Amino acid sequence: MQGNSHVKTSRSKLPPRGWMRGRRVQAFRAVPQSRFRRFLGYIFNVWTLSLALCLLLAAFLTLSYYWFEFSDRIDRRLLSGEVYTPNAGIYSAPKTLRVGESTSMAELVDYLKAAG
Repeated sequence: MQGNSHVKTSRSKLPPRGWMRGRRVQAFRAVPQSRFRRFLGYIFNVWTLSLALCLLLAAFLTLSYYWFEFSDRIDRRLLSGEVYTPNAGIYSAPKTLRVGESTSMAELVDYLKAAG
């Protein structure tokens, strides 16, 4: 029966007082951000950045579609031999005719044919 004897000591089972902090943390309070940082946080957040990326992707796809579409049109026109674009052919002021001018009908017809 000697194995069941308990020895009473004056030592505590708690750690020494120097190891424990004097007061415990009740709640963490972060330092408030400046007004400028909060404003930037409202503008540059997940929603606005994802919306901007979607719009940028849509613009890129649209522009690349039209780039290839018009590139094919230009290539087809060049391969068909249509190099020069049609134009109006107006290069100078029109010829004025006056009463009593000594121009024959043949000269006037030749002028108009030369002008197109």
